[in-house]
Amino acid sequence: MVIRTGGSTELGQIARSVREIGRTETPLEEKMVRFGKQVAIACAALSFLIPLIGLIRAMPMTEIFLVAVAVAVAAIPEGLPVVLTVTLARAPNRVTLPGISGPM
Repeated sequence: MVIRTGGSTELGQIARSVREIGRTETPLEEKMVRFGKQVAIACAALSFLIPLIGLIRAMPMTEIFLVAVAVAVAAIPEGLPVVLTVTLARAPNRVTLPGISGPM
């Protein structure tokens, strides 16, 4: 005999509780988001600064545009996720325990 189904069961109540809690970010994710925002702000600042310098030096507009786009694209660290992954993978190997000399 079935007494309850779906959300009325114990499993359904657990699923509802998990859904209400939502997803929280780890401290590393928060730092990465903050770093990404800082890089974006720096790129935006450079994208506005380069045309001003180009206009002061009387450079052609096409050249100013190409330089501004090239600097904005080059400023984004595309290798950052790889470096972060390798660093996090190697970190456990460098941990030292009290009473044990050298990395594990």
